[in-house]
This record gives sequence, C-alpha cells and structure tokens, in this order.
Amino acid sequence: MRRKAVIQLALHTAVIAKLKADPSIPYVEIAERNIDRMRSAVRGPLMGRCLDTWAELISGPFDRMESTSLADDEPGRELRALYPFTGVLTQEKRLVALHDRKPGECG
Repeated sequence: MRRKAVIQLALHTAVIAKLKADPSIPYVEIAERNIDRMRSAVRGPLMGRCLDTWAELISGPFDRMESTSLADDEPGRELRALYPFTGVLTQEKRLVALHDRKPGECG
C-alpha cells in the first residue's frame, strides 16, 4: 500500500474507533457539512461518486459504513481519499493514530 493510502487508513481507523467509543458524536452532521463543502471543491465524476457514496453510507447502518470505508480494496481506498470526518479527531489524536501504525507500513 502506498504511503498516502496507509496514512488515510490509519486516520480513518482512528475516527471509526472514536465514533464507536462515543456514540454521542454527531458524525452524520459533521460528515454532511464536510460533504457539502467538498462538493464545491472536487472535480470529476469519480470524486462526485465518492461523495455520493459517503452520503449514502452515513445515512445507513454504522456497521455498513465501517466495513465499506475500512475495506482493503480500491473502493475503500477511494472513499478514504475523500475523508468527510474532518473535525472528529483532535490534532493530538491524529498524531497518535499516525504514530501507532503497524511496523513496516510505509512512512
């Protein structure tokens, strides 16, 4: 896996863990706000489809969002490239997630 994909997976894994640990986090509202903001900035049909997929995932069962977005396949990597959970992790938690990657991973 490329370095960027490893970083995106580590950060997204940390977000999912935080959301599971604290169900009071309004992740749907956070993601919806970020998706709306990203729609005005992204170009191309692939990025638009990724945002559509995120919108569908956040409105459905959490388990489905979790498994789809953490999948080690091309669709999972594409989803993590457009990360709608900016603001869920503090800078400190982001650094911890990056530091705690498995030994031997890129970076």
